[in-house]
Amino acid sequence: MNRKIITRVLAILLVVAIALGGLWYANRVLVMKRVDGVLTMQNFYAQPDGTVDVLLVGNSHSGINIDTATLWTEYGISAYDLWGGVQPLWNSYHFIVEALKYQTPKLVVLEVTAAISDYEYSEEQNQIKNTAGMKLSANKLEAVKVSAPKDRWLNLFLGFPLYHGRFDELTEKDFSQFPWSAGLENFKGSYLLYGTGNYELESAAGVTARCDIMDKELEYLNKIITLCRERGIPLMLLKTPALERRDAQPIYNTVSDIASINGLDFVNMNLMDDETGITEADWSLDRHMNGSGARKVAHWLGAFLQSEYGIADHRGDARYASWDINAHTVNDDYLAAITDNADYFAELCRGGRAALVIKQSPWTENDAYSALAAELESVGFTGLKSAKDNDAFLVSDTASGADVPASVSGDAVTFTLDGEELTVSFEYQDAVLGGKRLSWFGSSEMTLIVYDTTTHELVDVVTFSSLNGYKLRRAESSD
Repeated sequence: MNRKIITRVLAILLVVAIALGGLWYANRVLVMKRVDGVLTMQNFYAQPDGTVDVLLVGNSHSGINIDTATLWTEYGISAYDLWGGVQPLWNSYHFIVEALKYQTPKLVVLEVTAAISDYEYSEEQNQIKNTAGMKLSANKLEAVKVSAPKDRWLNLFLGFPLYHGRFDELTEKDFSQFPWSAGLENFKGSYLLYGTGNYELESAAGVTARCDIMDKELEYLNKIITLCRERGIPLMLLKTPALERRDAQPIYNTVSDIASINGLDFVNMNLMDDETGITEADWSLDRHMNGSGARKVAHWLGAFLQSEYGIADHRGDARYASWDINAHTVNDDYLAAITDNADYFAELCRGGRAALVIKQSPWTENDAYSALAAELESVGFTGLKSAKDNDAFLVSDTASGADVPASVSGDAVTFTLDGEELTVSFEYQDAVLGGKRLSWFGSSEMTLIVYDTTTHELVDVVTFSSLNGYKLRRAESSD
């Protein structure tokens, strides 16, 4: 072969490589950054080798109803929640197949709510969420083929044709989800919802009837059992608490039979309110569990996993530092969603945060302010009730209430926070950290800034004013 032909072939290969690379880059940017399926899979690839001890898999009842932060902070369990919205068991199967290419968990926990489903294919948006985050591979192709009719296979497999029109919707976040992006390993799948719905809990006690599981769901439940057995990985079946219980219980009785035949544990939390402490107050407005409920589920589950499966406690091990960061991030995101004073200060008692109180002007002494001052004192801020002049107070850890010395210069108060200077200026009515303006507190009588010393991130900025009875309000962004 002469040199001209070789050159042309190399040139063509280079063009093809550039084109494929460009398509991959565009696809990575344009794919919807949904937590429920896409980010859970993309960020799973970033997990440190050999660190995922417990692989949680299922639909939103897994991702929302089980708090990985609690599993870590209370038990040191390195769990990853690999879930997708409205995920059928065939997608759970292919998620597990994909996961086992990169990790060898000590246990797989399958949340089995999908066993009650009775459709051949999920809705198109859920087909996308449950396949789009996967790398191109034979496993993704098989996942696509079982997820949708044949006329959608190519678009689902490539992804780009389905969301190429998102150019006008792109944000900074769309450019931060690449394999080389920092911090992807700190995501562990689950997140907490704030709020309480007005629901009543059904009782499924005494329901002994059995009901057949749809053929396709049953097929993939058996595939999951076989896969884990062949790989020598223990499998546990779990039903997290739900609101509707009686009608679904015959299906879960069938799941219990399947578990028994295969020598598997099946934990049905719909029958365990007394053991878990679940009450009607543990549901959010969208009928999933709220943060309180998800923490109760994880509290019970963590003890069970250590007792029955000997799952190790990795707290203090540097290789598992990303679980520390994840726990803080989950709790910080939850704090930043709270709108009630009492709930906010109760959550603020979790340690590892620096909290700054800024008082801009003399406070009116009344019952509403006295209640707020008492709440602030409960998390470490003392002497606020009698303060009359401009002032600022900082505690290094809201659990311990340790003070951080401040220097005062004119109308500015400066603290050293996380190695950087945090300056509060009453003249300019703002707070500046490391040269970056964090917030403008304007006419508010009190501003509270919360900073996480583990994640090194600003968590929240809230304000209080006598005009609304010192009710919590989110401050305006400084951007």
